[in-house]
Amino acid sequence: MTARAAKLEAAASVGRPVQLLSLLALGDCLAEAGDKDRLAVLRSQPALIRGTRRAP
Repeated sequence: MTARAAKLEAAASVGRPVQLLSLLALGDCLAEAGDKDRLAVLRSQPALIRGTRRAP
């Protein structure tokens, strides 16, 4: 386990908020058209509905 993963796991296990960032390539990737459509719908929802909170 990397140090970054250990810190993330420790924060999550004590109930501290964590923020996960991801990078998505929509050009040449393994995602299908339906996957891209679902991502757009998910991203259009308010953060609280997605189960996330904004960092203070």
